[in-house]
Amino acid sequence: MGCTEPIAVAYAGALSRQVLGVRPDEIKLVVSRNIIKNVKSVIVPHTKGRKGLKTALCAGICYGRQIVN
Repeated sequence: MGCTEPIAVAYAGALSRQVLGVRPDEIKLVVSRNIIKNVKSVIVPHTKGRKGLKTALCAGICYGRQIVN
């Protein structure tokens, strides 16, 4: 399995932080059943083996950044 879904969730977290300019106090994440299933199945990169939506979202909020070309 690839890691497209957790990266998409992390990207959403990083984007939310960029738009707000600060770490959000609260986030409501709405995703499809397929994303939930796939994120449960793979390790989120750079999280010491952790899995799940919360891990992916928090990684994006805390450590993600937008790269502008």
